[in-house]
Amino acid sequence: MVSKKRLSRQDTEKTKKGTSVPPPKGLRNLGNTCYLNSALQCICRVSALRHLLSSLLEKEFSASLKHLNDDGSIDSLQLFVPSLHSPLTRAYIAFIDDMHEGTRQMISPAPLRDLLVRQYHRFEGFDQQDSHEVLRCLLDGLRQEEVKRWQKAVLTALKINPKDADEKAKAKVKAWGRSLNLCTAVDRIFGGVLLTSLTCCECNTVLSNFEIFLDLSLPIVEESTRNPPLHASSVSGPKRDQSVEKTPKSKRELKREVFCHFSFDFIGFIACFFGK
Repeated sequence: MVSKKRLSRQDTEKTKKGTSVPPPKGLRNLGNTCYLNSALQCICRVSALRHLLSSLLEKEFSASLKHLNDDGSIDSLQLFVPSLHSPLTRAYIAFIDDMHEGTRQMISPAPLRDLLVRQYHRFEGFDQQDSHEVLRCLLDGLRQEEVKRWQKAVLTALKINPKDADEKAKAKVKAWGRSLNLCTAVDRIFGGVLLTSLTCCECNTVLSNFEIFLDLSLPIVEESTRNPPLHASSVSGPKRDQSVEKTPKSKRELKREVFCHFSFDFIGFIACFFGK
């Protein structure tokens, strides 16, 4: 019989030899911040995000940005993306390094939380919050810091000063700005495009809409295994028709029926699902 201590050591050695993923560490509760800790424990296992952010943060780099015009033609813009002050990204990288390195078994997320609270005041104090919401805010904060670098690169390449730009120049910058939606490290890992197609039942006209997403919230429906109740028929009395009692549909079921009339396709990568 293998003791728990022996089994734990074997699992740790297997983890170190078999994969590059270190055993998880604990996170200090800063006062009802378990919602944040659970989100950080999930996101810290996405090693590709840390590698991408680290490689892009410390250096300037060249890139080519493409834009699709209304007539179907494609324009290309050569960019030189500068290095800008990104405090949240630096704090996130430092936090991930602490989680993956060192001998401490307990890590405090206080530095990362402080920067997150400065940007998203809803997480001030120590009230219980939604774990999914804080994860989305963290990803959005990391994304916005990198977007600022790309935006500055676009303005430099177009030789436009936003303070004295006319309407034509602003429209041009805005058009190129839409092409930045899937350029950041966060978008490259978690991003995707949802294509919603709505078909008219009368004329078969199809309307399509593209929506960028970082995650998809999918409901987890519990299927009932019980058979629907039947009206009991009397053995001694006259035979009655057996009928199924129909229970009124819930709002969620009604919404699901409407939802099924739409068709959805996925373009890109789906990194994580959140059930409600």
